[in-house]
Amino acid sequence: LTPELLLADLDRREGNLEASARRYESIINRNPSDTLLSSALRGLAGIRVAQGRADDAIAIYDQLLTRDPNDLVVKLGRASLAYQANRMTEAEASAVLNEWLQQRPNDAPPELFSLVGSLPASEAREALYNSLLAIDPDNTPVQLRRLQVIAKRDERGAVEHALAVGQCLGVECERVAADQLDAVMAVVGAKPR
Repeated sequence: LTPELLLADLDRREGNLEASARRYESIINRNPSDTLLSSALRGLAGIRVAQGRADDAIAIYDQLLTRDPNDLVVKLGRASLAYQANRMTEAEASAVLNEWLQQRPNDAPPELFSLVGSLPASEAREALYNSLLAIDPDNTPVQLRRLQVIAKRDERGAVEHALAVGQCLGVECERVAADQLDAVMAVVGAKPR
């Protein structure tokens, strides 16, 4: 990595998103090597996501895909953003997910968690939810999808499971009062008690 990339990443970690973006843009504008350009574009896309600028990030992902149409991580990231921004259908996003799972089933980059957590719950993906939660048990969107699938089979069991494992979608179990059970059930798509 070059010092410029390291400084851009340091700015990002310190929350200086605009300074980081300027550094990445400076690298991009210097017409660097392919590897450095791809790294700078990925970094800038991440900054645009953090800034809530999904359209800009999608455009950067499109540039990356023009450079390497077979980059599955970029496809995952783009699909997640485009689906969340209503610029891709559920079927299209699911096709990208399925392509990933067929070609790289043992890899779990952050983009995979993002796409899986943004797509609606599916019983067909329950094993995927379980395997992702084994890697990152605190991933709330994937936890929610898993609980929604469980709720389809057993509404009360989904809530009891969330309480038993202490996840409660980010709420400590000790603080979940009986009157909050209805709220948790609503989150997982179950009928109130």
